[in-house]
Amino acid sequence: MIQIHKYWWLGVGIGLCWSCGVYSFRGVSLAPSVKTLSIQPFYTQATLGPPDMGNTFTQRLRQYFERNTTLRIVPQNGDLRLSGAVESYQIESVAPQGTTDQILNYGNLTRIRVTVSASYYNTQASEFNFENKKFTFFKDIDQEAIDIVSQEEQILADVMEQIILDIFMASLANW
Repeated sequence: MIQIHKYWWLGVGIGLCWSCGVYSFRGVSLAPSVKTLSIQPFYTQATLGPPDMGNTFTQRLRQYFERNTTLRIVPQNGDLRLSGAVESYQIESVAPQGTTDQILNYGNLTRIRVTVSASYYNTQASEFNFENKKFTFFKDIDQEAIDIVSQEEQILADVMEQIILDIFMASLANW
C-alpha cells in the first residue's frame, strides 16, 4: 500500500510540472503565456548551392519546431520570432593529414560547409533574444565513395538538420 501511495504522489508531481508549462522533458522551458511562433522566410544569400536552399531550410525549420514543441506556427507577430538567411554554402578540399602510425590520404575528401545567420526575438523574455547569430556545420565527403552531385540533396539535408538543432537549442533551450 505504501509503494502504491509513493508512485501516486510521483505521478501527481510529474503531472503538475508538465501541465504548468514551465518545465518540458525536451529541455525547452517557456512561460505558459508563450503560445505562438512566427518563422520568416530564410533567404539565400550564398553565391553557391541550390537556389531554393533558403526555402528548403525554412520549411525544415518550421517542421522541426512543429514536431518538437506545442507552439502554434503563425505567419507573423508570434510570441517568439525567428528570421535569418543562408549566408554561405562552400565546397572545399580537406587538406591531407597524417598520424604517427601511418599516413592517411585525405586528398579525396571534400567538405560541404553551410552557414546560417538567425535572429530570435522572445516577446515575453527579451534576455534570451539574439540577432544575426551565426550557425555553421559541415560534412566531409569521400569523393571516391560518393558522387557529390547525385547526393548533394541528402548531404545538404544532413548539414541543415544539425544547424536547425543548434538554432532550436540556442532559442528555446537557451544554450
